[in-house]
Amino acid sequence: MIYKLYASIFPSLYNGLILFLYILLSSLAYHFFVSEKFLRKLKKTFVLFFLLDMQIKKSFSMSSRTGRDLQRYNHGCRQVVGCIPYRCKKTDQPSCVQGTPVDDLEFLLISSQKNPRMMFPKGGWEIDESLEEAASRETFEEAGVVGEVEVQEYLGTWSFKSKSQGTFHEGHMFPLRVTEELDDWPEKTVRRRLWVNFSEAREVCWHPWMKEALDVFASKLSKRKEGPQIFHLLSDEGTVVCCS
Repeated sequence: MIYKLYASIFPSLYNGLILFLYILLSSLAYHFFVSEKFLRKLKKTFVLFFLLDMQIKKSFSMSSRTGRDLQRYNHGCRQVVGCIPYRCKKTDQPSCVQGTPVDDLEFLLISSQKNPRMMFPKGGWEIDESLEEAASRETFEEAGVVGEVEVQEYLGTWSFKSKSQGTFHEGHMFPLRVTEELDDWPEKTVRRRLWVNFSEAREVCWHPWMKEALDVFASKLSKRKEGPQIFHLLSDEGTVVCCS
């Protein structure tokens, strides 16, 4: 992840370094009479590495996506995807494991851009990305954290009405296990972050439908010790209607 951010922030310097290494290795190879076949392989390797580098740079940008041209809609309802970012409380335990009680976790909420209300990261699902990619992107842009989107633990879909737009949206929610918290992110200047425990998260989260998603996640966590056959019982959570 540090590599992705470095490549996106310093593209000219990084590409210059790649070119310098290629020229240096090519010169050394030619000086020591390395075969022309080896030189072709060396060139091919650097070209492939350069293309891979360009693809990685597209993964994350230090500016948030804007506009509605690429937004997905389902029968007139804008498609929204969000995450519940979580991590283990800072203890002697090295990492989160199967069966971790909800009381051993911390959850990340962010403020709205327009007011101090707290919520989980969410945003529009666009036509050029999967649900998982959209969830990861929105969490990075709004909360400045990266990690594993737990697609297999899909929490459900909620229908809610946007007061600002007066239209209904469909929100898809996932848990996201945070592996890195960044110092800089696209919406750093317009949002603040808050790590809280489960009860505090339910109390401060503004949106009722997000609280229900948190409850579903807590239910899943409580089932983990009972075996994989019970672990997925809540995957097809029903749709509810509320206002945001």
